[in-house]
Amino acid sequence: MSSLDALLDAGWEGPIEEEQLRSLNQAPSQKVQQILDALPDKQREVLIYRFLLNLPIKETADAMHLTETNVKVIQFRALKHAAMLEQQLFNPAHKATNQEVGDQR
Repeated sequence: MSSLDALLDAGWEGPIEEEQLRSLNQAPSQKVQQILDALPDKQREVLIYRFLLNLPIKETADAMHLTETNVKVIQFRALKHAAMLEQQLFNPAHKATNQEVGDQR
C-alpha cells in the first residue's frame, strides 16, 4: 500500500482546490462578519451580545427585552444556523440539505 493509499483510506480527499484555499486564507474576522451579516436580526443580536460583548444571558435578555429562556433558544438556533452558513459560505462543495435549510426557519 502506498502512502497515498494510506492517506485516502484515512479520509484525505485530495489536494485543496483554489477556491477552498482562498476561503482558508480569509481573515477570521471577515468570516465572522459575513456569517453574522447572513443571520436574521434577532439571532445576530443575541450572538453579538453574548460573544462579542461578553454579556451574560440575563443581561442579554434585559437588553433585548426577552426572557432568559428565549435568549437561550435564540442563541442555540443562531449557533446552529451560523455553523450551516459557515459550511455554505466557505466550503462550496457542501450542499445544504432541505432539512438543514428547513431547520433554520
